[in-house]
Amino acid sequence: MKLSKNNIFLIIGYILILVVIGYNSPKEINWTPTYSMEHTVPYGCKVLYNQLGDILGADIEKSKNELYNLEELDGKSNLIYITTSFAPDDNDIDRLMYEVRNGATVFLATEVIGQKLQDSLHMNTGFTNDYFGIPGVDSSQYFAARYIGSNKTYKIKHPGSMPYITPDSVALQDTSLEYTPLCTAMSDRTIMASIKIGEGKFIVQSFPRTFTNYNMLKKPNDEFVAGALSFLPVQHTIWDEYYKPLRNEKADTPLRYILSAPALKWAYYVSIAFLLLYIIFSSKRMQRIIPTMQPPVNQSLEFTRTVGSLYFNSTSDHRDIAMKKMVYFLERIRLHYNMATPYNDDEFQEKLAAKSGVAIEVIADIFAQYNFINKSISSNENQLQELTKAIENFYLIANISYK
Repeated sequence: MKLSKNNIFLIIGYILILVVIGYNSPKEINWTPTYSMEHTVPYGCKVLYNQLGDILGADIEKSKNELYNLEELDGKSNLIYITTSFAPDDNDIDRLMYEVRNGATVFLATEVIGQKLQDSLHMNTGFTNDYFGIPGVDSSQYFAARYIGSNKTYKIKHPGSMPYITPDSVALQDTSLEYTPLCTAMSDRTIMASIKIGEGKFIVQSFPRTFTNYNMLKKPNDEFVAGALSFLPVQHTIWDEYYKPLRNEKADTPLRYILSAPALKWAYYVSIAFLLLYIIFSSKRMQRIIPTMQPPVNQSLEFTRTVGSLYFNSTSDHRDIAMKKMVYFLERIRLHYNMATPYNDDEFQEKLAAKSGVAIEVIADIFAQYNFINKSISSNENQLQELTKAIENFYLIANISYK
């Protein structure tokens, strides 16, 4: 297809607008916590995952399966869960507790823990604004954390209230549970603790943002992360990618993927705008006017009236017209009621009255007028009108169209 100059200029203008928008549009930072090893956003975990093998000195396996469908672990494995909220169902919790009792170590970094798992671990979670402030640092942006027995303080970025963990009354009274605080913040509130169960243990940390790209790239926060993970034994480690906050919100259609990327989204909107402009202006110039087509008019009734008027005016034979009206009347009776139509038959009139529901007097009047006109040598207009009224009265009572 040969392009006109206007279309070429339109395409060039479209490309220039895309380039200008893409060059000048601000690059928004996505602060959504994803905790995924595939994401490079501030609150993704790609940096940690890439260094995890060196930190732990063990092989790392990625899992996208729920706990219930996890392969048998034989007890000697680490399970790492970093997410906003961790509330698996009963079957998953039973599987997790089974693996821990048989020697597995679970590292769980999350702000919210399901109630059943809290009861199983004999612990509670909460939130506070009572920050352990750092001099010269805005307390609404950071909190100070330190390992128990250490004098070094780490500055961790946070967006608001700080989650913490506490043992419940059972854990405080039963020393066999071995509930051990590992790290504190905010006026000595515990943000990391070890809970021994059977042959294995849980290491629970209440601030998962510690392990994200943003804090990993801030010195010396990488030391804090390495210190937290050092409580894991050196053994096969499984990194979870199933219990993530945005697991059900991934782009699963081409359009959703386009709208998720700012550059593609702007290109999509500009393309639609130019397409609409092209349709509006080009269609006005190229479309041919379609004439209005009137539907055919049914003129059969007008034709019949015209022929009737012509016949009547040309002959003025009222008797002949009355005879023809009677023939037409009897033909309608024959077709409508499927019965023979003799002219003078009392039995026929009685049958017609029974079938049509019209009084015998009305039917007899029609035939009486017809007989009178038929025996006359000529007929006048009044006699023709009376016969016509009698026939139309029959049609009306019998509910038969007479046109």
